[in-house]
Amino acid sequence: NGKLSFDEFVGLADDHQLLMGVLDDYLEAFQAIDSDGSGRIERSELRGVLEATLGSDADNTERIERIMDDVFSKANLSGDYDTICFSEFLELIRSHTVDLQMVLDYMKLKPLSEVQLAAERELRRERIGDGMAQSLMGEVEESPELTAGEVVSVHSYGQLQSVIKENPVVMLMVTFKWCRPCKMFAKKYRDFAAQFPSAVLLKVMGDESEVSKAMLKRLNVKLSPTFVLWQGGERVGSHSGANEAKVRQMLVAATTASPPEAEGDPNANARPTVKI
Repeated sequence: NGKLSFDEFVGLADDHQLLMGVLDDYLEAFQAIDSDGSGRIERSELRGVLEATLGSDADNTERIERIMDDVFSKANLSGDYDTICFSEFLELIRSHTVDLQMVLDYMKLKPLSEVQLAAERELRRERIGDGMAQSLMGEVEESPELTAGEVVSVHSYGQLQSVIKENPVVMLMVTFKWCRPCKMFAKKYRDFAAQFPSAVLLKVMGDESEVSKAMLKRLNVKLSPTFVLWQGGERVGSHSGANEAKVRQMLVAATTASPPEAEGDPNANARPTVKI
């Protein structure tokens, strides 16, 4: 009928059939409010945003409570009156119940300068020791325990790099807590791990922690699920979307041929294919 319902919009967004720039902005706003990274906005988290942007004085207390009651009553798409998931957040933005500009203003409040960031990093090192500080920043290179034929979770860029250095074929699946296609693809990914035991299949929850978020930035991954492939220590390909045939094709090519040219390096010399 020429019209797009909200449920249809969410379906398209989940399948990455829309341009993702604006949706990424909405996700960034959602994550800014979801301070504990649970994947749902709680009342205390929304109250913190309202108090930061409207003021926490007595004159605004009643107004804030009124706004919160309105927001959580309209967000009740799943029967949960106490939290807001990402789909509900999108509906609140669409209906103008939540002012996106207010959230963006909240994200910009008191940004830390490079000097302040450096000072905080130094203080953190002093408090918890260099080893733990490196772990929090994702630089520890201790490899996770790998089991052939099973999917293994990594939690930092350092862990990922240690696996890539030690194994000829590595694939990483990037997921998010709110990503339904990721959850639906999880069993197929486990099946691939069993079918391709010569490859190491990893996964990371992109919104698990600040370390995992930083890891995704270094990998330049914004969509989920995204599958990134390394062969012989070189990043040779990536694919976004829950496409079983495409992921299988990537694994078949990597496990039955010599390492191809690195991703983004079309001028590299092609190596001959060697059937095993």
